[in-house]
Amino acid sequence: MEALYLLEEENTFLIENYIEHLKKENPDYEVIRYNDKEISFSKVLEDLDTYNLFSSHKMVIYSNPSILLGEGNKEESTLFEKYLENPNPENTLLITTSKLDDRKKITKLLRSKAICPNLSIRPFTFAKEAFKGYEIDDGTLRYLLDFCKENYEKLTQEIEKLKLYCYDSKKITKKEIDELVDRFLDDSIFDLVDSIVNKKKDKAYLIYDELLSHNEEPLKILILVANQFRLLYQVKVLSQEKYAENEIATILKVHPYRVKLAKEKSFLYSSDELLNHLLSLAQLDEDLKRGTIYPKVGFELFINSL
Repeated sequence: MEALYLLEEENTFLIENYIEHLKKENPDYEVIRYNDKEISFSKVLEDLDTYNLFSSHKMVIYSNPSILLGEGNKEESTLFEKYLENPNPENTLLITTSKLDDRKKITKLLRSKAICPNLSIRPFTFAKEAFKGYEIDDGTLRYLLDFCKENYEKLTQEIEKLKLYCYDSKKITKKEIDELVDRFLDDSIFDLVDSIVNKKKDKAYLIYDELLSHNEEPLKILILVANQFRLLYQVKVLSQEKYAENEIATILKVHPYRVKLAKEKSFLYSSDELLNHLLSLAQLDEDLKRGTIYPKVGFELFINSL
């Protein structure tokens, strides 16, 4: 494994999918994750330059570093550039980010020094591999893909749900897909939460209006969004306290796969951001119970406050 990787992709699932691939290929590596919103590169550098006591190699994942956007201080940027010129070969640094500005000097330097893998994967190929060991014909697989479109998170979630349901027979047909796959609500709630966290107000309004057009109740939408934020926050806090995914699933009494997805998503945001959204939704819930605001208006005001 090389010393430096740049994983650049708008779709965070594709980034996480590649990381899982690296982890499977290097099971003895110690994996450490940092988010730039919570920690500086100087701390990351300490880990990269520290001798490994419990494993032969570290895989340090650094998400969304502000220095790549020109937002970091000069000292941090200098440290980062020096490391790019001479990375520690004993450890691996993975920089994960969305699309970078090719005009910036730091972007050009990073691209020239790092391995920049192609993260794209065809949904059909991905699903076919995920269903290995199960019987599902190509037509049925495409039937499932039509529901999930390009949403890899939803596709993965539905695949795991179907595999658990058909564990004994190991055969999946359109009948099971019709029974189990939520064709609209789950996908839309996930997109709505993602838009809220990323402060994409226009997209959040569009998704919210679409949910209402499908006769979803505003209060139900609020509860589902709040539940998703609560899970993200709880998983993040417990992960920071060094609990393993299976331990978190037991503590929260949720399926381990939900914990896995929430953990991957929670690395993109700070604890404070998640908590602030959760507190705002809790206040809105209280206002609704008191009857001081209408559900539709209240949720629109919440989106507008982002």
